[in-house]
Amino acid sequence: MRRSREPPHVRQRSRKGSAAASRMAAGTMGASHWCGPTYRPSCSPRRGAAASVERISARMSEKPVTVEHNAAAQRFEAIVDGMLCRADYRMHGDTMMLVHTEVPAQLEGRGIAAALVKAAFQHAADSGLDVLPVCSYVRSWVRRHPEVEPLVAGGAR
Repeated sequence: MRRSREPPHVRQRSRKGSAAASRMAAGTMGASHWCGPTYRPSCSPRRGAAASVERISARMSEKPVTVEHNAAAQRFEAIVDGMLCRADYRMHGDTMMLVHTEVPAQLEGRGIAAALVKAAFQHAADSGLDVLPVCSYVRSWVRRHPEVEPLVAGGAR
């Protein structure tokens, strides 16, 4: 049996007469499609390494995020492009439990959640508090930043 050279998501050809077959024939298959006997990605110019470089340079050109501590609402927040981004916490004695982070989908990938969590840990360090990372994002952020390990409460590492 001859092995196909196409990417795995293209190897399965649809049956004759199916909706996918007619989309392939019409050239409206989507992100990748068949054009005659060869596979080609769609005509999008933003692919591979060039797209990564573009995303990184776009991220570097953005303004730094200004994070505010809203003690009344028990959260760290930033307003970016008119939208609220936040990291919620609850106090339990001398322990700050970081319970939720939220960044609108349009703003994802800019490092806003990381800035919110960093501000929360900075506040905890300045106030002599322990931090209990309840939120899954905060737990993963802590794993990537070993310098905050001394602030993490008990066995929550």
